[in-house]
Amino acid sequence: MEVTLSRWIILKDIAHKSRNVTKTFTSEVIPHKGDFVFSTAFERDEEVEVASVFIDYERDDCMVFLEPLSLNTEDNHYLKQTVDMYMLHEWKCTFYDFE
Repeated sequence: MEVTLSRWIILKDIAHKSRNVTKTFTSEVIPHKGDFVFSTAFERDEEVEVASVFIDYERDDCMVFLEPLSLNTEDNHYLKQTVDMYMLHEWKCTFYDFE
């Protein structure tokens, strides 16, 4: 099954200053709400909790929404820096405009 992890990165809980990053892979293991996921993109070897899971058996894919990452700053530079770090670990960002 194709599994896509999705995580919002938010500046100081300001929704309009946020980006969504995703990572897709094939797996026979389907996470459930309350499970914890690890990625090398996460800070300090943290595990992030699965907030919700949506499975489409007809398409053989699964969307896994992780708890958002709230940055304790309003500086757009840190948002870009965090998204860049995720992208170095093979995550994708569909809206990469930081102007």
